[in-house]
Amino acid sequence: MSKIVISTFVTLDGVMEDPGGSEGFQHGGWQLPFFDQDLGTGVLEELFAADALLLGRVTYQHFAAAWPSLTDEEGFADRMNSLPKFVASTTLQEPLAWNAILLKGDVAEAVAELKRQPGQSILVQGSSELAQTLMRHSLIDEYRLWVHPVVVGSGKRPFHDGIPPTTLRLVGTQVTSTGVVRLTYQPAQQAEGSAPTSSSHHGCLGRPPPRAPQFVPHRREKRGPILVRPRSYGRLARRALQRRRVAHIDLPGYGPWVSSIAGRMFWLSRNRFVGS
Repeated sequence: MSKIVISTFVTLDGVMEDPGGSEGFQHGGWQLPFFDQDLGTGVLEELFAADALLLGRVTYQHFAAAWPSLTDEEGFADRMNSLPKFVASTTLQEPLAWNAILLKGDVAEAVAELKRQPGQSILVQGSSELAQTLMRHSLIDEYRLWVHPVVVGSGKRPFHDGIPPTTLRLVGTQVTSTGVVRLTYQPAQQAEGSAPTSSSHHGCLGRPPPRAPQFVPHRREKRGPILVRPRSYGRLARRALQRRRVAHIDLPGYGPWVSSIAGRMFWLSRNRFVGS
């Protein structure tokens, strides 16, 4: 049985449209500055692990116009061109170019039938509208979001209004040298009992991600409120305020107005505990 895997490049504000800059989108090409060896290796591994591509009409037409004429030393283009493709469209007609097969009838039923076939995974790239259909019918087994550290403000997003609420579980992460983070999610019920892979917290080349700065809380003995007894109000108040080690002093047994800093200062000054 095959699984459906969605893999898409997204910006930090969730835009997936035109990452390569070839579709005429005003913010197109936002992905290009972040492409590095880590990202290339991760995408290559993803492609070679797939048995087929599942594409919507628009993505298929863009890919079919570009990839047949491309070559590279790593074999990425050869793999893209040789993989079988399944295309979801109500306007295209067979025969399709680029080793592609048109899904006939209801898309959800056709994809469910593909999942029942033996194999590893069927990879969905781009194809925003197709992804919405698959989400509505709970046909996606894994989400891989390549989150890029850039905000573009507008554009198509992978999750539209109207899709049913879906709880996901993070099962893996990868970080590239340019700050792109691949987040791998599975539906919570499906992922229950599974553990993140051994490479889930490392980059595509095995490097650990940058360590986040450690949060060190303020020492309460220096800056937190202190409680003083009536006999020592004057001495402790003067010492604490002169050394600037506390933000305020708690005075037990008095009304709410004493809880403000101004109230405390006024109360202390009237009772000759400050400046006496």
